[in-house]
Order: sequence, then C-alpha cells, then structure tokens
Amino acid sequence: MMEVVLTRLRDFSCKSPTFDERQAAGASARRDPPGRPGGLSEGRHLGIESALAWLRRELMEMRSQDQALIRQLMELHSGIQELKQELSEEEETDEDEVEDEEGLSYWDSESDGGSGSLSCSSGEMGFSV
Repeated sequence: MMEVVLTRLRDFSCKSPTFDERQAAGASARRDPPGRPGGLSEGRHLGIESALAWLRRELMEMRSQDQALIRQLMELHSGIQELKQELSEEEETDEDEVEDEEGLSYWDSESDGGSGSLSCSSGEMGFSV
C-alpha cells in the first residue's frame, strides 16, 4: 500500500506545474461566446478573464508548492527508512556482541573460580575438583 502512495506522489511531483491554456480558454469561450445576445458585456468579460488568469497563476503556484513539499516528504521518508535500517543493523551487532561476551564470561568464570579443570594426558580425559 505504501509503495502505491509513494509511486503516485513521485508521479505528481514530476508533473509540470502548469495548466493547459488552450483548454481553459476553450472552456470559457464555450460558456459565453462574445457575439451571443444576452451575454456578458465586454468589460465584465475581461474582468472575468483577468480573474481566471489570476486564479490560474495562484493554482499553479500552489501546485508547485505541493510538488516541492511532496519531494521533501519523500526525502524525509527515505531518510527515516535508512535510519531504521541502520538501527536494526546496530541492534543485531549489539546482540551478537552481548552473546559473545556472555559466552566468554561464562568460560572465564569457570576457569577463574577454580571449581574444576579439564586435563588430558595420553589420550584420556579426566576432570579434577
């Protein structure tokens, strides 16, 4: 599931932060052709066109900011994953070292305590107390 989200975010962050001007202009022309009786007056039509142009610019800026934030989010996600990997590797190393130290300390305490020793002579093994 997370891979699908990351893929979609990656695709969105790579898109151009612009809108198709021809499509927007065509849509407004279909809604209110200039020669149509009962349509908007020329001044009002220009006011709406300038408002739409401003809105397009604002939307493009917002999209650009969204894409920058998504890239930053993806970089943070990647960094967190790397840190998790490093932490798990360190924990595995620490566990191995603790096991090695426990094993060594067990054998060291046995030999230092004088509780017993293992001897071998001429192929026979014996244990003395």
